[in-house]
Amino acid sequence: MSILPDATLTCITSNRDPDDIPDDIWISIFECISSLAQIGRLMLTCRRFYTLASPLRRLELNWTTSDSTLRKLNGWMGAYRKSIALPQKLTLRLSMQIRFVPWAADPAYIINQSLRQYVVMHACIPFFTSLREVVLHETTVSPYTYTVLATLPALRSLSLLRCTFSGLLQPPAPAIAAMFLSLSFLPGNSDHHQEQYHEQEQKVVQPTTFTPLPITYLALTPKMPINYYYRPLTSVPAFHHPLNILHTICASTISTLCVEWTDYLAALFVLHKWLFPALRDLDATTPSLSRSLLQSLVAFVHTCASDPKIEMGINEEHLLELQICALEMPLVGEWLQEGRLQVRLQEKEYVFNNDDDDFPFPASFFRPPFYSSPYVHTHDEQPTLDRFAPTQSLSVGSLLSALERLPKTLQILEVKLVKWSIGEGTELLFAIRELFPDIRSLVFRYGEGGLPANLFVTLSGDIIPGLPNLHTLKLISDPACRMIQATRPFTDVDPVLEHTDLEGYLRGWNRYCKSLRCVQVDVGPCWERRFEGDQWVDVTAARDEGRTNA
Repeated sequence: MSILPDATLTCITSNRDPDDIPDDIWISIFECISSLAQIGRLMLTCRRFYTLASPLRRLELNWTTSDSTLRKLNGWMGAYRKSIALPQKLTLRLSMQIRFVPWAADPAYIINQSLRQYVVMHACIPFFTSLREVVLHETTVSPYTYTVLATLPALRSLSLLRCTFSGLLQPPAPAIAAMFLSLSFLPGNSDHHQEQYHEQEQKVVQPTTFTPLPITYLALTPKMPINYYYRPLTSVPAFHHPLNILHTICASTISTLCVEWTDYLAALFVLHKWLFPALRDLDATTPSLSRSLLQSLVAFVHTCASDPKIEMGINEEHLLELQICALEMPLVGEWLQEGRLQVRLQEKEYVFNNDDDDFPFPASFFRPPFYSSPYVHTHDEQPTLDRFAPTQSLSVGSLLSALERLPKTLQILEVKLVKWSIGEGTELLFAIRELFPDIRSLVFRYGEGGLPANLFVTLSGDIIPGLPNLHTLKLISDPACRMIQATRPFTDVDPVLEHTDLEGYLRGWNRYCKSLRCVQVDVGPCWERRFEGDQWVDVTAARDEGRTNA
């Protein structure tokens, strides 16, 4: 309740009946709540709050099971029809198998239960005219889905997460149902029936069928592989079929793209050369990074009209250490990278070469293929990166090699080290002072070794005065960062740092680094202060005391 206005706090904490609290007080509470679960708990406070909050509970639609979805639709079309303009988000996570019976003369046998439910849901979606966000998760999408979404005037955010594609163009009525009856996975279907379906398909699908959606945010996680129920028309693989919604969803208004970059999606990009003229933010995740996947991602970034702000996550990579050290990734605009890959940027003119498919090691830089586009940047641009947080434990030597390629715009560095030795650790701190004078946060976790006894003297005389904007400094011992050694147990032979004088050094650091707010060294306490001039407080002791009192 601390985020509420003072007048609201006075009214709620007084000894008055909750039912007598004015409506404007409850409205002030609504403005401070973002979770529907919190609203649900507060609805139990009093009858008046229940009445006011009931419409807010219907701001989000969740269709996850068949029975509950049909009940909800009956309610929206009945008792809650007056509130049908309230929902702003739809999450559809309902697996459906759209199938037809074999070729039959009686149209009554055409539609199965899943298809009937699919048609009912799509027929109801246009009634929710205030929907701004639609999330389709592990369900079935089709050109018919695209047509329905195009009827939502307020739609701005669309997420397609591991959805299965269907070639359904429109609800099968008795007059047009015959063309859906010849399915390749059903026994007894003849080639004549499939060819008849393909001929009808070519007549119906036209480029003008798919109108651009007015969306500004698109999240795309393709499902691999996609199994079509019809035979490919040409030798092109099935996922290249023009009915696939991924081929038509590239709206010109998209400013934010959140994508899981896979081989499948890279193949689609090579085929279509997508253009995103309004793209400003790109969040790309690679489940398993390979050389060809990195090439296609770099080429995709270079087709964007404006320089997007890039956030990249790497879950796995299968490159040798020598290849990793030699690899360069010219993604101009990247501000965050998380993952195991020690890949870095370079500040020089990029060279594109289609013929050279090998890594140029041990040095040199990565050369991605060149894709022609009216938006390719040919002028020199300085790469940007705000945060670097590799999840793999590194040696000091490999980290220094990677830091030399990072741009000086780095603000946050979070690294796991295998070992902190006296000489290499000190060299690392000096390198950071020279390479990133404007850095704001330094967090090192090391598995072996120990901090030198004169660390505070080194920080006071040579490091802290050269980092005036430093906000957070942490050098933490973490056994999880150690390399697994089955032959012998680890023994720490480095000098042990004394923590008794840290508070005194902190007062001295205030003169050199007025932005410093958080310091933690080795296994010692974490010291924090809120504002410049405040006293340093041991927050670790305060937390322990709070747990004891609780």
